Parts: sequence; C-alpha cells; structure tokens
Amino acid sequence: MSYDDELLNEVGLLVSFSQEGELSDEQFNRLSALLKDNAQARRYYYSLMNIYARMHETESVMALQGEKEKTADKEMLNALLAEEKTAPAIDIPEVVFEEKVLPRVATERKSHTKKSNSVLGYVMAAAAMLLFVVYAKYVMFSTFGVATVNNTLNAVFAKDDVLTEGMRLENRTEAFRLKSGVVEIDFDYGARVVIEGPAIFYLNSAQTMTLNSGRVYAFVLSKSAKGFTVNTPTSRVVDMGTEFGVSVDYNGNSDIYMTRGKAALYSADRDKLRSAKANIITAGNARRVDSKGKFDTIPMVNDEFARGISTEQGVIWRGQNIDLADIVGGGCGLGTGIAQRSIDPDSGVMQKWSIAFERSGSRRYSSVSSAYIDGVFVPDGEAGAIDVTSAGDKWECPDTDNSYKYNIANSVRLPDNPEQYGFSTEPPASDQMLEKAIEGKVATHLMRLNTMTEPARGGDSNLFMHANVGITFDLKAIGKLVPGTRLRRFTSVFGISESQLAMEEVSVKDAELDVWVLVDGEVVFSRQDMHADESYDLDIELKEEYRYLTMVITDSNDGYQKAFDWGEFYNPTIELEAVK
Repeated sequence: MSYDDELLNEVGLLVSFSQEGELSDEQFNRLSALLKDNAQARRYYYSLMNIYARMHETESVMALQGEKEKTADKEMLNALLAEEKTAPAIDIPEVVFEEKVLPRVATERKSHTKKSNSVLGYVMAAAAMLLFVVYAKYVMFSTFGVATVNNTLNAVFAKDDVLTEGMRLENRTEAFRLKSGVVEIDFDYGARVVIEGPAIFYLNSAQTMTLNSGRVYAFVLSKSAKGFTVNTPTSRVVDMGTEFGVSVDYNGNSDIYMTRGKAALYSADRDKLRSAKANIITAGNARRVDSKGKFDTIPMVNDEFARGISTEQGVIWRGQNIDLADIVGGGCGLGTGIAQRSIDPDSGVMQKWSIAFERSGSRRYSSVSSAYIDGVFVPDGEAGAIDVTSAGDKWECPDTDNSYKYNIANSVRLPDNPEQYGFSTEPPASDQMLEKAIEGKVATHLMRLNTMTEPARGGDSNLFMHANVGITFDLKAIGKLVPGTRLRRFTSVFGISESQLAMEEVSVKDAELDVWVLVDGEVVFSRQDMHADESYDLDIELKEEYRYLTMVITDSNDGYQKAFDWGEFYNPTIELEAVK
C-alpha cells in the first residue's frame, strides 16, 4: 500500500494541535473533512489515537502526574512530543466497514444559533474521538516483532528494560531510554543501527525508528532496505542506500553526517501544516536542522559515532582502521596497545623496546601471545624455504646472515636533536641517548620517514622493523574483531627512518634494504636494494579467502651490513567496512 506522506503529515500535525489544545475552528473542520473523506487518514488517525490512549492508562497518568508535581521529566515529554510530530505511517490491515442505510424519519427542524451549532459540533467531535480511542485501544492496536538485538556493550537502561543478544523487539509507543553503553539492533527491513547512550529512542516499525535524543549510526545492509528512516523531533532522514550518523541534542537540534551514499533529509515546519523541505545530502557532507526547522551546513566527522562493538576486547569501533603497529604493542588495533613495546622476532616474547646487541636466529617460526599475530621469525633462506605461517606456508627467502639486532616495535620515538643521535659521538654515548629517548628523559618525536617533509602527527603510528626480521598477522582473527565488518585492504607507506639523516659519516643513498609483503606465503609486494631517500605507498586488497599477512625486512648486502637498515611501515592499517 502506498502512502500519501503530505496527507499523513497534515493529519499528524492536526492531531498534535488537538491534543495540546491549540486546534482552531478552521483546523477542526479540516481534520473532520479529512477523516470523513479519506480512509487512509482514518487509519492513521486510529494509530495516533492508540498512542494517546495507551499513554493515558492509569499507571501512565499517575506517573506523569507525579512528575508534574515534582519536576517535569523533560526527556520523556520530549520523547512524547517527538512521537506526535514525527510518527510515521504504520502498516495496519485495512478494516472494511459495512455501511447500513437507515430509513429516514421525518423530524421537526429546530432553529439553533451559530454558537449552539459550534458547541454541538465540539460535543459530537468529542464523542467521535472517544469512539475512535476505544476502537483503537481495543480493536486496532497490535504489536509485532520489528527488530533483533545483535549485540550490546555495558548497556544500562532506565526502568526495567534489559536488552540481550538475540532478543526480539516489538514496535511500541514507550521509549527505550539508554542511560549508558551501546546497543546494536538489526531491523527486519535490512538495516542495522548502533545506538550510544545516553539516548531516548523508539522502534516504530521494521523500517522506521525515532531518535528523540542521543546518537545513532545506521547501516543499510542491502539494496532492498532503501527507504529506512530515522525520525527526530525536527527532521526525517530517509535512506537512499547509505551509511550515516544522526545526533540529537536536548535543544532539539538534529545533526546528520553522511558517510556513504546519500539520503533525503526533510524538515517539517510546524507553523505551516503542509510545508516540508527536502534536501539531498551526499557522502562526506553534514547538515544541522535546528529546532525551528532551519538547515545549516556543519563540518563532517568520521570517527565520533559508535559503529560497532568488540565484546571480546570490550571496545567500541568508531570507524577507525585497524592499526597493525598497535597490535605489535599488545593491543587489538583500536588504540589499546603500548607505544615502544616490542616483540623478539626469534623467541616471540613481548617486551619493552630497547638498545640490543647483535643476535643470531634459530631458524624457527615462533608464536606470540597475541590473538592477532600468527608468529614471528628471523628470515634466512640459506637452508631452503622457510615457514612464514603456522599453517605451514613456506617462502623461498633470500640468503641472509641469519642475524638481527632490534626487536619489531610499535611507534618508536627518537630524540628531537639529531646531533644527540649521530656518529659524531662515541657509540656508547649514542646508545645512552637513545635509551634516554626510550625512557622519555629527553625531548622526542615519533619516528618518521626520510621522505617526509611534514612532522609525524599525533594520531600516526609506525611499525619499526630492522633487518633481518619477519612478522605474520592472522587476518581471520582480525576479521572477527568487530562483528558485522570485513577486511577491505592493507595500506601503509614504507621507507627508511629519518635517523639516517643524523648519520653524518654515511650518505643516505648508500644505505639499502629489501622489503617484502606476502599473503598466505605468496609475495604481493617487494623492493630490493631500496635506498633511504625512497618510499612506497602500499595498497593491497584483502580478499575474503586470505588468511595471513606477512611483512619482512632483509639486508640487501650493500656492504654496510645491517647498521642502517631502519625499515618503517608508516601508519600500517587494515581498513574495515560494514558487511553489505
């Protein structure tokens, strides 16, 4: 059944005026005419009357009266007002009334004044409204399942609401009031929403919800789900194949942030019954609809909305990429790792990064105490192909001297003054200065590439790998980190550390190393004899069947051994996207 949105908007506004005692004679006549002439208007009127009838049940009335005697619960009143203003059309089976023609009885017509006619009209209207209320309450209203709770994290609700994973939710006129935490809900229509407390929201139908206050992020998971709608007190966001966030503050302002696709954004002007402004909002843009229905452009944000939940790690995904350096630091890739924490590539032991001595590898593949790292190794192909995954995937590695010095480390920091870190001082003094940098006893900065003209930013990271070392990440484990998402691609910039600039006795062009990136034991990227004044952008698509991602640094036998092979994966990230 198709709906006349303008007609239903007008009926909704007229009913809200009536309930608030603001209905004029002209508006009353208009509402009466609509109910008389249009069956769709009558059905919608019945559904609205059901809302008021339910809210006037004894317990509800007592609760509201008690609150009025103290301090009005502004949130609940706003929630009710939002339901009146923005209640969408509800699919209700059409009711067929049998019209009976009664015999006309001749009666004497009596004269009435205009005032008496008006009074009689209001009395008749009140009686009709009472009939509609009784009919709606006892005949028309029915609840039905519209959504399922997909996940929760530290969710605390007001009253007795407790939502758990797998719980079915029905349409209802009473608001859910999420005090804190996050709830992820899948609508039967094919959309997923992530609601972060504090928030007040309603589930109107399998394709519509109302957000009275708080924050919600919506994914449309299939093409057939286009049209999913989020109502607010001042706006209506109708999906056109999108991913978007909606925020409503306590002043009634609605902010809409479009991440992907586009949506139709409507603002209803309360003072003009049938005025509705439509705006098409596209990816990368954001709009505000204030309490008066006015549109404004606002800055776009990408990582402020909760988009998913990792219950295993107890963290919220806000759309950020998975940081592989953070995983090396003992984290889950979402910022929980420790900077300058490292992994011994031969033993797999996690420890604090520090100055180290030259060591020989054992030619073994070692596990690591991280769910997201499959293993580490010291690469050397002198004895043949080596293991690069726990599944037995082997790689024909080039020959090395089977030695290494520094551990694989997360976000190494260097002294700000390069003179404190060069060969102009005795090696012990240089090592001491680096130790002071590690301990935070001198001014430091995040290690950056020689090719960078701008300093490293606060949110950046690096994965430090000095020849000869290798590490393999478990893509399947990382893929399970945030349910409802998939791994899209691996990106990074690879180069040699800026520390080379401080090495006054060696030209930066003289230092060389080899870099390799493998997927399931197969090389997908490599550069041999790479110089310190070079860098490469990595962008590797991750297919669903991929299991392991391996990164390796080897010495290129350039005559300088490994003294200057300070390899760095700058911002090594795995992009996530919602499953469609």
